[in-house]
Amino acid sequence: HEAYGAWKGKGSILKGITWIQGYSMVVCNSPDIEHELNNYEWAIKENTPIDQYNHALDSIRYAVAWYKMNIIRE
Repeated sequence: HEAYGAWKGKGSILKGITWIQGYSMVVCNSPDIEHELNNYEWAIKENTPIDQYNHALDSIRYAVAWYKMNIIRE
C-alpha cells in the first residue's frame, strides 16, 4: 500500500466540505464520526467551520479531495 499526502492550503477546507456535501453519507458502526457529525459547528459571522469535532471528518475530506483531484480530475 502507498501513502498519499493530504491536499492542504488556502481554501482547501471549504472546498473539501463542499465536495463532501455533494455526496450522501452512510455511517455504520462509527461512533466517532457520528459524534463529530452531530457536534460540528460553524462560526456564523465568518462562515467558517470551527476547528473542533472534525478529526475523523478531516480524514474523509482528505480522501474525497484525493479522489476528486486524482481519479475524476476536478
